[in-house]
Amino acid sequence: VLLSSAVLVAELVCGFLANSLALLSDAGHVLTDVLALSLSWFAVRQAERPATPRMTFGYHRLGILVAVVNALSLVGISGAIFYEAYRRWYEPEPVRGGLMLGVALLGLAANLVVVSRLHRHVGENLDVRSAWWHAWGDTLSSVGVVVGGVIILFTGYQRVDTLVSVVIGIIIIFGSWRVLREAVAVLLEASPGHVETQHVIDSISGVPG
Repeated sequence: VLLSSAVLVAELVCGFLANSLALLSDAGHVLTDVLALSLSWFAVRQAERPATPRMTFGYHRLGILVAVVNALSLVGISGAIFYEAYRRWYEPEPVRGGLMLGVALLGLAANLVVVSRLHRHVGENLDVRSAWWHAWGDTLSSVGVVVGGVIILFTGYQRVDTLVSVVIGIIIIFGSWRVLREAVAVLLEASPGHVETQHVIDSISGVPG
């Protein structure tokens, strides 16, 4: 959370200074990373609380609700990115490619650390997986910003900043859909994807009596 927060501040400040929509888009994604990581940490801690006479199943479902909130926040940030990209495509603005590139490299390094730290816990629960998707999507978007910065720095083609921001938005939408679909399936009490229902029926039917 602290690492992502530091990247957020750096990308916001330098995004405005460089006038880079791609960098600001990445900052928006990092903001959702900070929220996702914070909510996931909170949900994991709540899931460790013992059951009570009222909350007889404990607090494990709180993690699923957090995953839904994370996914919906990603959809909202993507909409904002697409809107600004549409505006800038028809009204291009100058972008400082060198500053954009430097901060993007810093963000990429930080995101790789976050992804590697979360990866070992991805299989344990959905809210951690949603936070991992946030971080992984931001890592890919950082790569896009780096590429965009290099192109602007060496060719001066300003519209690549807008193109990179659209790609970031698409990446965000893809990750949010996967998390949202899985979370809704849990809330609807669908069978887990790795479980063959007929196999379970056959196994139980084979038990004598």
